[in-house]
Amino acid sequence: MGFGIYPKKIPNTRPFTSHLPETTKTSLLIYGVYQGKLEEKPEGRLHNISRYGDPERVLQQVRLILSGKLSPSQIGIGFPVSFTYFLLMSGFSEEFLFRVFIQTRCSLLLKSKIGGVLISPLLFGLPHFSGIMWWYPGTKLVQAFCRAFFVQTFMGILLGILWERTRSLIPGVILHSGINGLNNLGWIVSRFGF
Repeated sequence: MGFGIYPKKIPNTRPFTSHLPETTKTSLLIYGVYQGKLEEKPEGRLHNISRYGDPERVLQQVRLILSGKLSPSQIGIGFPVSFTYFLLMSGFSEEFLFRVFIQTRCSLLLKSKIGGVLISPLLFGLPHFSGIMWWYPGTKLVQAFCRAFFVQTFMGILLGILWERTRSLIPGVILHSGINGLNNLGWIVSRFGF
């Protein structure tokens, strides 16, 4: 999967955009609201424009911020709203479930902190499997599994190490909510009209 901001006009593919002017559709494309829309890049590779769950999306959102397409006020209002939204929706609940509950239990059961750090991320990555199929329409089963295994499981390992080193939920929740908030900054700004 590639990443990038491609402000080109695309044909209307979603019924909810049929009433919008073409410039708004282009803005929605830039902000990534066309979830899972595949478009052809100049090199001939397919580019997946998604709104969530992709480390490359963080880089795309940073580029969006640095490009000047979002005003300082949009960033200043949008990021705290996005951070708070994902803190409440996934950051706290997922970190509590997968780090405090599952990782701690796995470590005790296996009598190994390393075992807990390695097993709980697998359990963290697998539930994202169905979400990947939804976030990226047209994704094949094997692709979704690989993505869940490599991307979300890798993030789970990092968050698991953070939990094991600090024994505090706060750093993991902040990191998790920050990643999700940054991944979705453009979407939050366009959705709430900041």
